[in-house]
Amino acid sequence: MARWILRDDQWEQIKDWLPGKATDCGVTAKDKRLFVEAVLWMGRTGAPWRDLPAELGHWPTTTTRFSRWSKAGVWDRVFEAISQDRDEEEVMIDSTNAEIDEMLFQLSSVIEACLPIMEHLASERLSIFPKF
Repeated sequence: MARWILRDDQWEQIKDWLPGKATDCGVTAKDKRLFVEAVLWMGRTGAPWRDLPAELGHWPTTTTRFSRWSKAGVWDRVFEAISQDRDEEEVMIDSTNAEIDEMLFQLSSVIEACLPIMEHLASERLSIFPKF
């Protein structure tokens, strides 16, 4: 899949808020960005989990991981971090500040739009997966 939803600068902004770092307890996650791309793809398309493109991951694994992250509040923390990460110490407005604000708004809008959809999908499909 050549076209990604997250730009590199957006990924850099959220990656440290995600679980699965080498310093975290448990298994270190692989391909966190690919997983986030899969979640955003699901939110953008509204497709069922089974229609997740193979290059974005194995759909049952992605579904389970999404459900775990949702229950753990990961998406809430990411959204909170993004929404509070605005540098409002400067009052002057120029094109650079406007571009940064627009990027933050777009990223938070994508995540905000995807969360209810993904939580709904996860809750509907959760019954077919074993409880952990």
